[in-house]
Amino acid sequence: MSPKKVSLILLLVAPLLYVGLTANENLTESVQSKEQEPISVATQAKKNTPPPMIALPLANANSLLSMEVDSTTQTYEPNGAIARIRAIQEKNALHNATLEDYDNYNRYPSNNVSIKDDEQDPLIKRYEIDERTTLSEDKMAALTIWSDKKFYQRGDQVTLFAKLHDINGVPVPSQFSAQLIYSEKESIQQFDLSDADGDGIHQMNFIADKLNEKTLAAGTYKLLVVNTYDQVADAAVFILSDPTAYLTGNYRDAVTKEGNLKIEAEIDVSANDRFYFQASLYTELGDPIGVTQLTSSFDKGRHWVPLEFYGLMVHDALVDGPYLLKNIALARVTMPMQRAPLTHPEYFTQAYQRAQFSSVRHDQLATLN
Repeated sequence: MSPKKVSLILLLVAPLLYVGLTANENLTESVQSKEQEPISVATQAKKNTPPPMIALPLANANSLLSMEVDSTTQTYEPNGAIARIRAIQEKNALHNATLEDYDNYNRYPSNNVSIKDDEQDPLIKRYEIDERTTLSEDKMAALTIWSDKKFYQRGDQVTLFAKLHDINGVPVPSQFSAQLIYSEKESIQQFDLSDADGDGIHQMNFIADKLNEKTLAAGTYKLLVVNTYDQVADAAVFILSDPTAYLTGNYRDAVTKEGNLKIEAEIDVSANDRFYFQASLYTELGDPIGVTQLTSSFDKGRHWVPLEFYGLMVHDALVDGPYLLKNIALARVTMPMQRAPLTHPEYFTQAYQRAQFSSVRHDQLATLN
């Protein structure tokens, strides 16, 4: 085969090999991080997806390949593509967007995410009440249902609300009933909803402990609601949790030798288990900074949980301390997660100076070390 043909084949195959290598690295990162629960569906999806790379033409196509034909060892690094983009003197919009995505992705460690406003706080979003509305077949009425919480613990009162209204929002007289179903297959009990004050909102409640002389198991429950007016039905879903641990309300803080902010929260564990934690940090005036997460195993007893906020993320807030530990979520690692109620510690750290925290990007640590 002539040298020209060999060069042409390499130019055609190189981009495909590059895509395969990038996908293989994504798979490795996914396996390494599977113990960490996503911070949030939207935010973590963005964070766990490496920024798009651009396959740039090279003067010598052979330099793109650094693997033997009969070997599975791959030594090509995608950072090389980023370096080549940075070297371009006149960058276009796609070049700049690629570099910005890459830099944002590698600015903090994978368990830290910055947040710009309260609506982005994944802890708040996770515990928000779900309100569902279903239209009737003729589009003339709508059924709306919701529960007062998404996560309950044993002994909590579960309250379900339902209303039927026309296209103008006027309540439609109807009767409602709800069937409690466990794990999509076991029917537990039927309830009738009532409208005691006549405001068009019907409700029912029960204690999440025992029904029909049977202890309710932890897990996912569905309240299937039906009305007598037009037979429109929908379901509210909640989780009954046994987290086997709780926050004692004791906290302490320090700056680590690496220049990160570490806030420790004390927990009391009733049984050896694996737990997942999320915490959000705000400025003294209530402006959001970022979120950290941790998965770790703890034995029965009291322990300090290290919640570490990367120094550069605190540094990027452009504000001196004290800082506010605003929200903490605790859960036992099961399927589904056995979540404790969202805690609002209102704990303020010491009055640290912004300069006490590291200003080094996370992806530069290996180079510096």
